[in-house]
Formats: sequence, structure tokens, C-alpha cells
Amino acid sequence: IQKIIDIIFSEAKKLLREEITAQELQKAKNIALSRFLFSLDSASAKADFYVEQWLLKNQIKSIKYFTELLDKSTPPNLKDVANHIFSDNPKINILAKSLNSVKISF
Repeated sequence: IQKIIDIIFSEAKKLLREEITAQELQKAKNIALSRFLFSLDSASAKADFYVEQWLLKNQIKSIKYFTELLDKSTPPNLKDVANHIFSDNPKINILAKSLNSVKISF
């Protein structure tokens, strides 16, 4: 587990240090869009998508709204999110049988 955590933090630090290229961003958008749309392939998945919004936020936004939101993502947006997530107080949850079994070094 420590090796995986080290790799994740290494990539996170790289994201904070280096600029995201337009090509990398477009590739990530394509992957995210494909996953999102394929996850809504069935009628029950679409129903779950809308019901979850209604139950959690008491509002419903269209699939198109989310695809347009993804399309508007920019490298500075991603850098802001990364800075927030990987600030001095990381906001990462780890599931383990025991906290003693996971040793994390930052």
C-alpha cells in the first residue's frame, strides 16, 4: 500500500509543479466523458443519476449540463483543485482494517 500511496503523491506533486498541456487535458476530458456517458448506458443508470441528484441536492441537472461543465475545464481549474486537495492538510480517506497497518509519509 505504501508504494501505491507514494506513487499517488508523486503524481500529485507533479501536477502541482508542472503545467498541464492542452493535449493531456483533452485526453483526460475524453476519458472522463466516455466513462460518464457509458455509465449512463442503461435506463436504470439514468434513473439513478437523476434520483441521486434529487435526493442529495433537491435539484436535477441534465446530462448535457455535466458534459458542458467538463468541456469548460481548464488547466488553471485543475491546478486550483489539486492545490486544494493536496494542500498542507491533505483530504484523502484511506480504508484499511487498522490504522496501524498503514504508514504514510508525505
